[in-house]
Amino acid sequence: MPTIQQTLMTLAAISYAPDADIRAFLASPPAGSPATGWTLAWGPVETTITQGNLVFVAQAAAAKQCAIVIRGTYPHFTPALFEDLFQDLTVGILLPWSYPASPDAKIAGGTMDGLEDIKGLRDAASGLSLLDLMQQGALAAADIYVAGHSLGGCLATVLAPWLRYALGAARTILPCTFAAPTAGNQAFAGMFTSMFPNALRLYNTLDVIPMAWANLAGVKSLYAAPGPGCPLALKAGIDVLNVSLAPLKYQQPNGGGNPLRGVATSSQNFIAEILSQHDSNNYLSLLGAPTVPSHMPV
Repeated sequence: MPTIQQTLMTLAAISYAPDADIRAFLASPPAGSPATGWTLAWGPVETTITQGNLVFVAQAAAAKQCAIVIRGTYPHFTPALFEDLFQDLTVGILLPWSYPASPDAKIAGGTMDGLEDIKGLRDAASGLSLLDLMQQGALAAADIYVAGHSLGGCLATVLAPWLRYALGAARTILPCTFAAPTAGNQAFAGMFTSMFPNALRLYNTLDVIPMAWANLAGVKSLYAAPGPGCPLALKAGIDVLNVSLAPLKYQQPNGGGNPLRGVATSSQNFIAEILSQHDSNNYLSLLGAPTVPSHMPV
């Protein structure tokens, strides 16, 4: 019996694939896949014009559960990549959180942009928004997982409390993020942790991305010898970023989260090691789950 972490990471991994491949995978999962028994209930839906954010909802056939899955940064050279990079990197400005308003709670400007995009998505077939879907039909009483990898995990960190605000405290909502960079400041992290004390925040201890933006200094010494050293130019850039972002007080929620002990590769290239450690299939391997076809993950 797969764990919910294995199932949600599998769903997060396939979110990087073309829509048709996501549909095909869920319609007929490979033998032994943790996604077996989960069917597509909504989407995949992408933001208009850029297609920067993609979301789909999968429903568990054997239980009253559904998973809202948010794609991370699109890995191909298209307008979607540039939209996602805007959301990834617009971190120098924090915007007030208002779902509900919480004293001093703020999130990154790029993260707010992604949240507003997702709130406006509608499925072409049904015409329903995410919020509509969670209030109608079979999913109106379902427990909700909110999951994503990388940028998708960051956006899950803000979508989950927005859903709690919109649907009310009676609904069971559990965020489960993988490799998520920091969404907001200390006040937001405290609010989130209070709201979701059992949230799952999984991260590979050798993955750079979850260190942004609360622990950038750790990147400089991440890969111990004989692994690849952090380039001097990058170390200098990290020092500059640390100084500029320090007043914003970024902080990850849920304390130390749920670390997955990373395994170094034989690469001596720092960037190649970063990409390998962050890859969805690497997360599936660390969770003891089958990997997905190579054209799907990033």
